[in-house]
Amino acid sequence: MDFYSYQHYLYQLIQQQQQTIHQLNTKVQSLTEQISQLQRNPTITIEKLEYNFDQLKVETLEGTLNIGISPQDLANTEDLAIPTPNHVIELTKQLHQRVDQFLTTELDGVISEIEKQMNTQLNEQQRQLIFSDIQKQLPARMNQYVQFAQGDERTDEKELFQTIRSDIIQAVQVYIHQIVSETKKGDSQ
Repeated sequence: MDFYSYQHYLYQLIQQQQQTIHQLNTKVQSLTEQISQLQRNPTITIEKLEYNFDQLKVETLEGTLNIGISPQDLANTEDLAIPTPNHVIELTKQLHQRVDQFLTTELDGVISEIEKQMNTQLNEQQRQLIFSDIQKQLPARMNQYVQFAQGDERTDEKELFQTIRSDIIQAVQVYIHQIVSETKKGDSQ
């Protein structure tokens, strides 16, 4: 190999090495940028979550029995300070009387009927919980229904009573269904 060929070979070799060094520098710079970006914005990856619901045991069921409108719905309504007309006061009185009569004379039978439909039997504590929850929530709920109906002169006491009655029955059904579901979960464990 003559001197010029050898020199040309060395030149090409140096050029290739410079090109490789340049590529490696570019790659290192890119990786450094990615690492710094990951450090600024760390990501959390949860690969697998396992829940073992069969290991849970419910001994008591406590909570609030919601009738009709949920508490979230009440938070979204605006409070308007409007003088209450006489017909609204009378409507509220009549409604309170009918609902009280329903609670004292019919609700126990409604609960018994729902128990039969769901093939279950509530204990006295559960029945008392239903009654006390309804009695706690009822005044605010009835006032809310009356306020909604206040703008519509066609709404009468019978219509409002039927709405409240239906909501009470539906809430009792949901509550008893929850009790049955929780009992079945507890029995299957």
